[in-house]
Amino acid sequence: MDTIKRPFQIKVTNVDEIRMGSPYNRCDIELVGFYKTKLSKEGWQDKYAWSDDSKKLVLIKWDFENSKPGFHLFCIDAETGQTKESPRFFGLPNNISFIADKIKINKFLYDKEKSKPGDLCCNLDEIFDFFK
Repeated sequence: MDTIKRPFQIKVTNVDEIRMGSPYNRCDIELVGFYKTKLSKEGWQDKYAWSDDSKKLVLIKWDFENSKPGFHLFCIDAETGQTKESPRFFGLPNNISFIADKIKINKFLYDKEKSKPGDLCCNLDEIFDFFK
């Protein structure tokens, strides 16, 4: 059970598949009790990560360019309300987490040459640093 006190709640609603049959979702996100940042409600993934000290929150914002899956990381400073958005990542995020002040992303990026029938390839780990 999570006993860490967070500065505000994240309300995830209207969860739906990004494409019919996909294991990846899109949703609306509302930051309940946080008024320092205006956030577009739509176009998010239903996964996010808090820093260990609960001072930073990272959300995943979908970006489908020419039907090619991609996303941006969207970081919110819970103390100041300042935001930062990453460049576009290719692929589909499985999960994100903080490792110290960096963001670890595990994502699926299709590789036709490495895939076999019934066994799509590849899940990759990537580290992104908002704060360098």
